[in-house]
Amino acid sequence: MDHVAVGMPQQRSQSRWSSPWIFHGLGGASALAYGTLAWLNRDEHSLGLTAYFSLLAVVWLALGAAWVALRRGEHSRAWVPILGWAIVFRVIGLLANPILEDDYYRYLWDGRQFAVAGNPYSTSPSEHFAETGLGDRFESILGNINYPHLPTIYAPALQYAFVLSYWISPGALWPLKLILITADLLTAVLLWRLGCSKTLLLYLWCPLLIQETAFTAHPDSLGTCFAVAAVLAARQSRHSRAAFWLGLATGTKITGVILAPFLLKGSPRRAWLTLGLTVVVLYLPFWAQKSLGDWPTLMRFAREWEFNSGGFAILQGLLGKELAPSVAVVMTGVGLGWLWWREREFTLTRLDLIYGWFFVWAAVVQPWYLLWLLPWVIVRPSWTGWCSMAVVSLSYLTHMNLGDGNLDLFGHPVWVRWVEYGILLVALGIDVRNRSVNRRPEAFSTAGLMSAGDKSDRTP
Repeated sequence: MDHVAVGMPQQRSQSRWSSPWIFHGLGGASALAYGTLAWLNRDEHSLGLTAYFSLLAVVWLALGAAWVALRRGEHSRAWVPILGWAIVFRVIGLLANPILEDDYYRYLWDGRQFAVAGNPYSTSPSEHFAETGLGDRFESILGNINYPHLPTIYAPALQYAFVLSYWISPGALWPLKLILITADLLTAVLLWRLGCSKTLLLYLWCPLLIQETAFTAHPDSLGTCFAVAAVLAARQSRHSRAAFWLGLATGTKITGVILAPFLLKGSPRRAWLTLGLTVVVLYLPFWAQKSLGDWPTLMRFAREWEFNSGGFAILQGLLGKELAPSVAVVMTGVGLGWLWWREREFTLTRLDLIYGWFFVWAAVVQPWYLLWLLPWVIVRPSWTGWCSMAVVSLSYLTHMNLGDGNLDLFGHPVWVRWVEYGILLVALGIDVRNRSVNRRPEAFSTAGLMSAGDKSDRTP
């Protein structure tokens, strides 16, 4: 009887946290916030920054509360509302206009050029300004493309998605959104198969993912789907299959190739051959037309552009614009090389560290770029990882969005990066302190990524 009496309060407490109505309430609040975002932005680019950040805070707070409830309650009763509201969030984004972004005009134009001309890389949009017969829809799309004097920077795997979207409905964004949301939900399934069931809420309800994929149609979620598929195949020791998925990830964005040395370490030569052949096949239709694909614009991007960077901005301030890119490449290579070397057998180094180190020295850190980091923050939640997902949206505080008249439209007021990276440094300090108190494994084997219990179940 004494044992029962002692256990009853804890049991009642767990039952309270296990109620699915907690998740219905938090999901409903988030859906209301997303719906308000969509309503306020019903006339494109009409959303004010105050409303945007206020509503963004609501959905982040709802996610935090849902995570606490999930940790303290029983999992089985929570997953129906969690999955249901995750789909609702994406449907709202599917029906809404993009938020604070105009990149999608280029996606729609590329899809048309691929379908009509067979090669989206052959011309720049500005070469079509005098073209007649485009129709009102594509004239509007053409007139809104940023950097119209440059050919497209988007890699071949994305071009196939763009042309598929065009074939479904020319000039409409919803088919591309549907493709990307499908890839996003497939990623959730792959993470579940990797053993991340206890942290999957963090992925399904992640505000950064929902905004950048469902609302704004940034296509990085397609690449991350391929990357997670590659990790799952590597875990199963299916080296050639892992290489194939890595090839698709690399053909989506060059960021994907970062995983190759880690996933294919110790693999037979046929795996590396599969990776190379997959990339070649993706580029071959364009090479056959004497086009270098996305590489000319990509190289110009790497040489000239800087946005929202951290370590790179420091290097640029100390060394100047000419020397900083080379030093940043060296710093990135040394760090990734050390992470690779320290694994003496075929194991997976923490992928959050790999992509985290890459973004420290990247010259451009757009919010949607961090979708490449997101799956590995699901695998190993940390204060640094999750703060980066939240604070990166501060990069939307550009001079253009603030309307302050500065000629550097895509630049930031000085305080923005101090706040953004200051928060990340505090979060990193918390993680370092926690690590010193309770040291955790720094690597996990591909033969048992989530063995010995669900190691993804770590609170930030």
